[in-house]
Amino acid sequence: MRTRPSQSNEHGPALEALREELRAKALIERPEVSNLLQSAYNCWNPAIFASLRTRLQLILDQYDTNAQRQPDAFRPYGPETYLKQGSLHLMDQMDQVPFLIDPDKLVTGLLIIGPQGSGKSRLIRHLITELMRIYA
Repeated sequence: MRTRPSQSNEHGPALEALREELRAKALIERPEVSNLLQSAYNCWNPAIFASLRTRLQLILDQYDTNAQRQPDAFRPYGPETYLKQGSLHLMDQMDQVPFLIDPDKLVTGLLIIGPQGSGKSRLIRHLITELMRIYA
C-alpha cells in the first residue's frame, strides 16, 4: 500500500511542526495557507509535497521578514525629525536607517534600560567610541 508523503515517518513531523508554527503566527486562517496545508496532507506525489511544503515555509519566512521591518510597541522607530540631527551615530534602526543625534544632547541626560543580555554595555562602548571619533 502506498503512503502519502505527509503520513510517512520522515515528512509527517516536519509538516506538523510547520502547521503549528503557522498556527502560532495566526497564518493558518488565511485561505491560501489552509488550501496549501490541505493539499500537502492529501498529496501522494513526493515532488509536489516538497513543493507545497516549500511554499508554506516561504509564507512563514515572509511573515518573519515583514515582522522585522514593521515597528511595534517593543521596537519603535525613531521620529524622522530626530533621525539625522547630529553627528553622533547612536544606532541603526531595524530598517537600517542610522539614528544620529547631537552629542551635546547627552549632557541633558541618558537612560539605558533593558533586560540582561540585551546589549546595554555594548551600547555604552559604542557611544564612547563614537564620542572619541567626534571629539578626537
